[in-house]
Amino acid sequence: MKKLLLIFLIPIFSFTQNGDTNGDGFINLEDLFNVLENWLQNVNENDPEAISNLDEMTNLVDSLITLSNNISTHDIRFPQGYAGEYINWDFDSGDYSVPTDSILYVTNIFGVGGDVYMYGENGINLRLLSFELNEDSNIDSPIILAADQSITRGGSCEIGTNNCGGFNAILMPVNNNVNPILIVNGGVGQSDYMVEEGKSLYINTWYDSAVIDPLQEPIFTAQWTNWNLHNPILVQYPYKVRMYGDGGFNGYLVDEDYFSSVSNNSSESNSGTNENINDGVNIGDILTWDGSNWNVIESGEEGSVLIVGPYGIPNWSDGPLGGITVGSELYGGIVGMIFSEGEPGYVEGETHGIIFNVDSDFSQINAQEWGCWENFTGADGHGIGNGSINTYTIMNNCTDSTAPMLCDTFENEGHTDWFLPSLYELTSIMSNNDAFDGIINFDNNIWYWTSSEENVYNAWKVKYDPFGYFNSSNNVTYSSKLDNHLVLPCRYF
Repeated sequence: MKKLLLIFLIPIFSFTQNGDTNGDGFINLEDLFNVLENWLQNVNENDPEAISNLDEMTNLVDSLITLSNNISTHDIRFPQGYAGEYINWDFDSGDYSVPTDSILYVTNIFGVGGDVYMYGENGINLRLLSFELNEDSNIDSPIILAADQSITRGGSCEIGTNNCGGFNAILMPVNNNVNPILIVNGGVGQSDYMVEEGKSLYINTWYDSAVIDPLQEPIFTAQWTNWNLHNPILVQYPYKVRMYGDGGFNGYLVDEDYFSSVSNNSSESNSGTNENINDGVNIGDILTWDGSNWNVIESGEEGSVLIVGPYGIPNWSDGPLGGITVGSELYGGIVGMIFSEGEPGYVEGETHGIIFNVDSDFSQINAQEWGCWENFTGADGHGIGNGSINTYTIMNNCTDSTAPMLCDTFENEGHTDWFLPSLYELTSIMSNNDAFDGIINFDNNIWYWTSSEENVYNAWKVKYDPFGYFNSSNNVTYSSKLDNHLVLPCRYF
């Protein structure tokens, strides 16, 4: 027993003295096993009878190292783990610049009362809008900044008043395997960031950008909006990120096999548990993970096509079509718009767009509240392709929605994938009003809800503009979620 105690006490003492043995910036189980293995080697050299079979003990140590990797705290949000220096910064002290040879992981922003800016080279900045922060000012995925980059609050703040807000963060040593990325387009036209072959790009925050596939088509987008993401977007070669206007993104770049040696054991990582998985209804149903729960997407009809929409959420489309025009009756509704080149969902040589339905009373007579009063769900996408993800987001973050719920639960001709359209989707449909003669005539005195949320109290609404401009508060504005307006269920085809 004394020999056994000595075997374990001596290496633990050595471990506390030597610390980081493998140069990864952490003191963890692997360092302990390295010390243990070195100590066993010394014991064997000085007293060969102390351990009868050093090879067997070495194999055991190797197995324990593998085990320690499998219980690592590394995950896709924190690729270096959590064992760093904890920073509590008050903007009353001014801006914060990341020290040399360090990487900063900002985990919480508090009391800023405005937007937050991340500054990179040449003074370029990526803005995190204040309304993208939830009511506790937490951010879902960390802002990751490299040495000499900085973070500051927007708006005025009198230094010395202790009223400027601040942030919490973890400061880590530079790791050659993790490269923080902060790229901004700069306000003119558009630019692309191509992911290097053999690398994986994880995007935590982005603004007015899109992921582009090898056919030059956007597969999901944050166009016209700013997102700090619940789970990072993974982009690999030959996909690229396209930035429009002042758009840009923040995240990090690692080798494709980086996480093969560390585990994804975050409590909110990409994996779910069996307890959260809902049973399917039909053969072919698809399970999707929204970051908190598994959700069932019902199987598509024979010949339909699965399209991956914004943030990786799949939707069923009815496949390549020909001879279809705006105003045609199709798949449970009326073709309200057809996608053009450059819009999400456009496929060269095929016909895709948005169908709307007017068969329900709430789309013509029975006006409804938007719902989710005093609850900001994060469904603030305005662009083409955002209607479905907005509705999906609302349904997963609010239990008392009305207008979005009516669309989400709507069914017609066997189609159940309806959503409340986004701001630009609804204005695009209404701009084709002349094609709907005899079906519906949008009235310039009647408001319709969109799925685009403004804040905890308001959401965007639209009414028909006979001049087709939709550029004034007379036709496009936001109002109280308690107001009653008509609801137009839509689906992609």
